[in-house]
Amino acid sequence: MPKTKLERATAIDEQMIQLANQKKRLLQQHKADERKARTRRLIQRGAILESFIPEAETYTEDEIQTFLKETLATKFARDALQRIRPASANTTTLSKAETKPNSTESPSSPLNPRSFSSMKQNGTSQRKRRCRHGLRAVRHGA
Repeated sequence: MPKTKLERATAIDEQMIQLANQKKRLLQQHKADERKARTRRLIQRGAILESFIPEAETYTEDEIQTFLKETLATKFARDALQRIRPASANTTTLSKAETKPNSTESPSSPLNPRSFSSMKQNGTSQRKRRCRHGLRAVRHGA
């Protein structure tokens, strides 16, 4: 049974409303997914930071921010970041030889996450302790 032009126009209007609502739901879901990914990234990076700072929970946000600003402002830190991700190089075109870590680098380098020997301070020693974020250095008296 053929529909009149008015009935077809009404059906098309209803479809347009449904599609607009579907688009709205998809955009909301996309925004929620982006927020979840950002939250996860922030938590993971915060956990990494805490794992390298002895007694990190005792510092305020301002102290951590000041520490990071001063640390990353050094030439050593800028050079290290440049080695990790060169600004002008496309990482997808690097060969395997270029992406391998430098084996001549000192094992006690402060950027080496497996080295806790650089964390010895003021007569105290470091030992590794398993925590929910992986291995963590814990100070104890000598």
